[in-house]
Amino acid sequence: LREAVEGKGGAGGEEVHVEAKADHHGYSWPELRALLGMAESVGGAGGGAVVTTEKDWVKWAELLEGEELPVPVLRPVLSMRFVSGQDAVERGLRGLVG
Repeated sequence: LREAVEGKGGAGGEEVHVEAKADHHGYSWPELRALLGMAESVGGAGGGAVVTTEKDWVKWAELLEGEELPVPVLRPVLSMRFVSGQDAVERGLRGLVG
């Protein structure tokens, strides 16, 4: 993600901050508050936003329950499309699940 965002100079020339965490990172309320505050401060008049994975959002939602968020938290929906080999993968998966 970092290379994709920084390699293109951000989203349309807007300020972008990338903060990558290790898998299974344990978030804290102060850490999330700081991240949301940073997004709010760089957003300007139009406001900023935070993008996270659905996996991390589940963790965040518990910490943020009942809190009013200063910026939108976006969670992209990812999908996979096979260019080739889909039949072989599906056969392999069927073999695993019976």
